Amino acid sequence: SGNQVQLNFMIYSDRFEIQIIDNGLPAHNLKLDSQLEFDVNDIDNLPEGGMGLFLIKQIMDNVSYTIETNRNIFFMIKYFN
Repeated sequence: SGNQVQLNFMIYSDRFEIQIIDNGLPAHNLKLDSQLEFDVNDIDNLPEGGMGLFLIKQIMDNVSYTIETNRNIFFMIKYFN
């Protein structure tokens, strides 16, 4: 009834990679380069959307999203320091 999601985790000597693949509707409006603007001192008025992607971009070193042969591929890399 629903779409399947494939998760790939790869660990290398210098990095950790996560790949999330699904064949659901493409996220054509996903803007990885946009910045989330909010006042950290005004918790009552935090933005309604985009916070999860903002947190991922803050934690990970590289984040990308592509659409290939009707598949959505969200790819993240975190380098070990």
